[in-house]
Amino acid sequence: MDKNLTEREIELLVHKVNIISTNKILENEFRKTYATDWDLIKATIESNLIKASAIALINKIVPTVFKIGDKLFMLGEIKKHKCDFIGDDLDEGDIIEIYDVSTEMRTGESYTFYVSTTDYFPVASMTDTMTVLEFMNRL
Repeated sequence: MDKNLTEREIELLVHKVNIISTNKILENEFRKTYATDWDLIKATIESNLIKASAIALINKIVPTVFKIGDKLFMLGEIKKHKCDFIGDDLDEGDIIEIYDVSTEMRTGESYTFYVSTTDYFPVASMTDTMTVLEFMNRL
């Protein structure tokens, strides 16, 4: 175990493992490195025993996709930053890049925006995630 995962991180990783396990192409990509049983992988994630290298591979194979209304958004880069909102206290936080994939699929134009958390963003279904993954693979 390299770090303690939040409940949200566990939820997203298990969702991605479910997607990988139901798609032969994605499963073959994962199996190049790990041959472990899917239930064991999920238990490892849920028990917070998964290694950072396995997390990185899962995230590389399947993007994090959110669906808000009828629009699909993909998680981009997460950067740490210091903010000074009140007085001299500097707090470290995240700046999270979000891609508007629906607009890019529809118009070809790329839009991003930034948020401090995605904890309340609804996770896209397997079908919607696969739609985004297929679109990204065509680029």
